[in-house]
Amino acid sequence: KQFSDEPTDGGIDLVVLGESSAEGVPFQNWLSIGAIIKWQLEKAIPGLVIRLKILARSGDTLEKQHQALAGLKRRPELLIVYCGHNEFSSRFFAFSDLPHYFLDQRPSGWDRFVNKAERLSPLCGLIRESADQCRIALPPPSITRGLVDVPVFAPGESPRLLMDFRRRLEEIVSYARRL
Repeated sequence: KQFSDEPTDGGIDLVVLGESSAEGVPFQNWLSIGAIIKWQLEKAIPGLVIRLKILARSGDTLEKQHQALAGLKRRPELLIVYCGHNEFSSRFFAFSDLPHYFLDQRPSGWDRFVNKAERLSPLCGLIRESADQCRIALPPPSITRGLVDVPVFAPGESPRLLMDFRRRLEEIVSYARRL
């Protein structure tokens, strides 16, 4: 990729990737992880010019952040990746509960129909995925959970999500090393 700046232009381009926490929500208009790092580096090294670019967006996953890197105009000298929880929460609705009892774990006829429709219809699958990802940018619903609670996802789902997260993170790290 061609960038508009030279690596030796005298300043430091700091890029922050991530989700709402990296963006600084709810204080993003005046405070974020990137703003704090910029402020402290400029304080520690007088005369240093740091250009801050925050690509982090509320509700984003690493997949969207990886795509956002393609839009950079300047070569980042510092790249901060501050993310993780959306990789899980974007895929599970806040009210989803696994049943407590084995017999209750069998899907209902409606659940089987919806799952089949999502598998067979790319449109149905896309609608479900988009709705789940949009939900994470909303404040959590007011729900009361028990002290001892059931997990939101099945044991087999966790390794798959962690593997996908690690793969995406490694791709971003690889991209940064190539720069």
